[in-house]
Amino acid sequence: MASESFPLDELEPGTPRRLVIDGRWDACLCTHFLPCQLGAGRPGMPPFLLVMTDFTVHRVWAQRGVARVFAPVESAAAELRRRLPGVGVATSGIPVAAAFAAGAPVWMSCADLRRRSPAWIREHG
Repeated sequence: MASESFPLDELEPGTPRRLVIDGRWDACLCTHFLPCQLGAGRPGMPPFLLVMTDFTVHRVWAQRGVARVFAPVESAAAELRRRLPGVGVATSGIPVAAAFAAGAPVWMSCADLRRRSPAWIREHG
């Protein structure tokens, strides 16, 4: 795998591939299409699961190579089933962090949420 190109390595050499491959993960759950676009279906990668965070389907949500897509509403799920034959698509709603559902203060930062979450969170921008 070391000789195979991984597109995100151009932005951060080795880090994304190392995290995903060396982690021995059962799956890579994504709430953004880009990791799926860059890694889903590549040799040595775990299955990629995509959680759609828009209520309407546009082309970036129809990622070939993903193992499963979680759509917010049934109309989006139906459209994704049409665009991605053979991919499991479920209607699950849009995920909301428990801290927000519980009325987290507006001033709560990503760092505060990160301390409450067991997931790896990467910020850009």
